[in-house]
Amino acid sequence: MNEFQRTIGTTYYNQNYLNVGVAASNNLGNHNEPLQIILPNGQIIHSTINRTINKNGYVRFYGGVEWNQFIQANYNLHQVISFQVNNPNTISILPNAQ
Repeated sequence: MNEFQRTIGTTYYNQNYLNVGVAASNNLGNHNEPLQIILPNGQIIHSTINRTINKNGYVRFYGGVEWNQFIQANYNLHQVISFQVNNPNTISILPNAQ
């Protein structure tokens, strides 16, 4: 399984995006392709792969208000969020093991 982790710092906690990191980026699609983010409750957030915002080409996705609400309802600052890349255009957020 392609499982990855990111720490929820102040920016990720207060904003509506996530930089997925080097290893996850290598498993995701091209710039401007659609991206589905599947939350643990089955809700799907529709986004787009952004590879131009980071100079190194690594993926960032913007999840809008839904993403920000999900993060703030389920995580505290400095907790780790785990996710898996299902395919180049879908990631699943793994349940938070508080």
